[in-house]
Amino acid sequence: DAAAAAVTKTSQCGAWRRRRRLRLCAQSLAPARSRRAGRCAARMAGGAEKEEQQQQQRRARVVFVLGGPGSGKGTQCARLVSAAGAGVSTVCAGELLRAAAQRDAEIRATIDRGAIVPGHVTIGLLRDALRSASRAHAAPPVVLLDGFPRALEQAEAFEAALGAAELVLFFDCPAEELRARLAGRARTSGRADDDAAVIESRLRTFRETSMPVVERYAALGALRTIDATGAPAEVFARFTHALADAQIVPRAELLSKS
Repeated sequence: DAAAAAVTKTSQCGAWRRRRRLRLCAQSLAPARSRRAGRCAARMAGGAEKEEQQQQQRRARVVFVLGGPGSGKGTQCARLVSAAGAGVSTVCAGELLRAAAQRDAEIRATIDRGAIVPGHVTIGLLRDALRSASRAHAAPPVVLLDGFPRALEQAEAFEAALGAAELVLFFDCPAEELRARLAGRARTSGRADDDAAVIESRLRTFRETSMPVVERYAALGALRTIDATGAPAEVFARFTHALADAQIVPRAELLSKS
């Protein structure tokens, strides 16, 4: 019994010494691990800071393009992108929302009745689109936001989240002309929001909700109004003049390619 007790005691002492050595080893390694973790965190922070600096340098030059439904702003934005080439792109808020509506029944129902989608939804979609545009160009691209903002809350939310637009354009077109254009488009577009009843709802929404946005930027002296009546080529000339006067895109380059 005495011999067995001695063996047990020896075994326990050996186990205790092994645990103590392991503790001491862990303690000695902890500072090195801490230093490595610190260096790793610093590299990650530095990388994030560098990425943020690059994003700041490439941040898009945003132009708000406002106008009633059927004012031709989308057509003119597409023509400008074609004429200007690389460095100018257009983001259509309506197209982003229609794509999102394919995945979200609530957004689809809001669009179908001609109402305004909540601002935070639109801002999130636009933020992603602007980031993609910035990453695709070495220099800050000009991004035309077609049909945005559509309400004062959207304008304020965008400025709070992403900063002010560099320029605000308004395609001005009489309501009767808008109705005629939309009625013509309804025969070929297949869009649910080109239905006659929805057209009236969209025009009313624009008048009551979007015109205050136009008035806000006009009061701030940040708005340039473009006469959207007449032949598309005439409207395009007015459009390019407004952008050139604001030093967004060189007029000579556009006119030579258009």
